[in-house]
Parts: sequence; structure tokens; C-alpha cells
Amino acid sequence: MIVYVATVTISLQHRIQLVLFDRICMYHPKRSSVENRSSAQQRQRSSVSQGSAPKSQVAGFNQTQPRQPVRKLTPNSAPAWLKSLLTMQRGSLIIFCTLLGSIALVYGYTARTQDLWKTQHKQLKRFQTQEQQQALMNEHLKQQLAETAETKSSGLVHPTPDRIVFIPSATPRPNKSLPTPQQQAKSKLPVGY
Repeated sequence: MIVYVATVTISLQHRIQLVLFDRICMYHPKRSSVENRSSAQQRQRSSVSQGSAPKSQVAGFNQTQPRQPVRKLTPNSAPAWLKSLLTMQRGSLIIFCTLLGSIALVYGYTARTQDLWKTQHKQLKRFQTQEQQQALMNEHLKQQLAETAETKSSGLVHPTPDRIVFIPSATPRPNKSLPTPQQQAKSKLPVGY
């Protein structure tokens, strides 16, 4: 849908530019006289290449059209429709650039998010396989310990109540008394220490 909006905006801008170019050529004196001269030269070349003289020479008079007075196009003297078209063109250009920028941001965000998701997913899979391998190793070690404990040569003995070892508790230490504030004031160290 965004691509469709961008295409419509570009085609609208192109049409506006063509209309503006045609209208400006009507008001621009140099452009219209250059077009008249070039079209007259093309007509003259075509008639010369066919072997006949130009119509202006045959008839004996100049067939050029009288020049119309040309208005200078200034920002204040431009027609209202031209001003509105220019305003629409600027607005559509701003909208188009904003849409293009937001599309680029969204695309970059989604591409980066997918890339991060792929790396995190690979790491998760690696951790899951390591967890499975560690669980297998733990079970294998438990099985080996159980098998070695069952053999008589291991030297392990089943626990019985007469073989229980009791460790006496340690004697409690005397509490050290903290210095009183008066003793702290008498110390020679500064307050910050």
C-alpha cells in the first residue's frame, strides 16, 4: 500500500511538472520565440529538401505571426491556479519524503530485529543442546557411581546408626565491645577517617 501511495505521488508530481512547464513556456518570452524559430527552421529544411522554396519566399511576404505581448512572471503576478499547483507539489513532495523516510526506518528496524532474533534463536538452540548434553553426562556419572558403589572392592560401606559421626559445636567467642563516642572523640585521627 505504501508503494502504491509513493507511485501515485510520483506520477502526480510528474503531471504537475508537465502542466507547469507547459504553462510557464506560454509566459516565458525566450522559450516561446526559440520554439517558434526552431519549428520555422524545421519547416524550411523540409521544404528545401523537397526541392521547393519556402512559402514565405514564394508568396513574397513574411508569414511570421505577430508577437503577443509577454508578461513577466513574478511570484506576485502568477495565476492562482499556478500558485495552488506549486503549493500542492511542495506538499506532496514533503509527504512523499516523509513516507519514504518512515518506510526506510521501519524497514531498517524490522531487518535489525530479524537479525537479532536469528542470533538469539541460534544461541537458545545451542544452550538447549548443551543442557541436554549436560543432563546426559550427569545421568551417566550417577550410573557409574552406582555401579562402582555396588562392587565390594570400592571400599564403600552402607550407613548404619552406629557409624554416625557427631561433631561437637565450637565454643562461643566473646563479643567485642564497640568504642563509645567519647573514645572516638579522643582518637587522634581526623573525623573523615
